Amino acid sequence: MSEKDFNKLMVRMELQADFLAGVWAHYANLEKDFLESGDIEEGMNAASAVGDDRIMKQTQGYVVPDAFTHGTSEQRVAGSARASRTGDIARATPSAPPASDASLRAGRTGPSGPSLSQDSGI
Repeated sequence: MSEKDFNKLMVRMELQADFLAGVWAHYANLEKDFLESGDIEEGMNAASAVGDDRIMKQTQGYVVPDAFTHGTSEQRVAGSARASRTGDIARATPSAPPASDASLRAGRTGPSGPSLSQDSGI
């Protein structure tokens, strides 16, 4: 697997983790009512602050999308926010992943191996 394809896979996994954190917050708050006003917004601000685009822009002055390993600020916030509002775990995985994802599950890599889309599908 190329570094570019590996980075795309990492982004997908990180965005899924962000989404699942939002699902956890949704249901944990329903059970224990422990979130205070502003907690979700604070979490969204934190997710936005650690987007690859924002970090690259701040540290090197330009953005290299092929080097992303965690997703953009917008991607990170979108998944977490939707999940914290709805708690809908069914939206964590695309219902019809791109055909290239099948090669990942089959373990094929290399020149004809996986080619993940930029959109996480989350």
